[in-house]
Amino acid sequence: MTIQEVEERTGLTRSNIRYYEKEGLFSPKRDKENGYRNYSEGDVETIRRIAFLRTLGISVEEIRKIIAGKLSLCQTVERQSRKLQDDLKAVQDAALACERLLKDAPADFSELDVEQYTADAKDYWDSSRSVFRYDFAGLLRVLSSHRTWKILFFLSLAISLVSYPGLPSEIPIQWSHGEAVSMGTKTGIFVYPAVMIVWRMILIPWLYITLGNQIHKSLISEYAVNGLCFAGVTVEIFTILYAHGILKMGVFPLIAADTILLLALLLLGLWELGRRPQD
Repeated sequence: MTIQEVEERTGLTRSNIRYYEKEGLFSPKRDKENGYRNYSEGDVETIRRIAFLRTLGISVEEIRKIIAGKLSLCQTVERQSRKLQDDLKAVQDAALACERLLKDAPADFSELDVEQYTADAKDYWDSSRSVFRYDFAGLLRVLSSHRTWKILFFLSLAISLVSYPGLPSEIPIQWSHGEAVSMGTKTGIFVYPAVMIVWRMILIPWLYITLGNQIHKSLISEYAVNGLCFAGVTVEIFTILYAHGILKMGVFPLIAADTILLLALLLLGLWELGRRPQD
């Protein structure tokens, strides 16, 4: 059956179905004549099971392990049930605190007495701890989106167009050990947005091949390219400031800082993806 028929049978959108397939949760056969996907009844049932577990808040990574027999379904559901009960209690506590707050209605922030709305402060903060957890996985997904790449590209292009008239006739075009070693015409500022297109066209296919069966290869590939584009925008701004004599330091510390920050976000995001329900 076609993906449109699967949409009708499962009630899910095409993007949901494609996402589960891309994450390796199931693999439909393809028609030998035209190469189109041919979904079976078994695929439909698998998709329904995956979608049901996702409604319980079970992550895609956990579902993958359940399908592969690496995780017990019952133990996973039991663990998720405990987590949901904890979350429910936190929500109930927050709702009760809201009722108390509305009842007394303090005039402004300076009159808010926290102790008055938390019967047991320690238990309240403990039950609400998940609110303060930083969502590195969600941030990683945002930074890995095609929309982020477009924002970085148009930002770089805008910087080139706005800065070009006021640039000196020559700007740094080559760096070695963080220092400018050769100069070129100021039209070189347009190389930055142009290179972003080249990176996307060449690096993503290369990374897909290189990463092979890596679980999050799509995420990693997009993030790597967007990370390079972010570094490119940083160097572009630095080049403009350097050309105007505003900055004299080398570019290497800036690139090193970008690299450390981007790698840290990648590692934290990947670590968190396997430990919490995915968005």
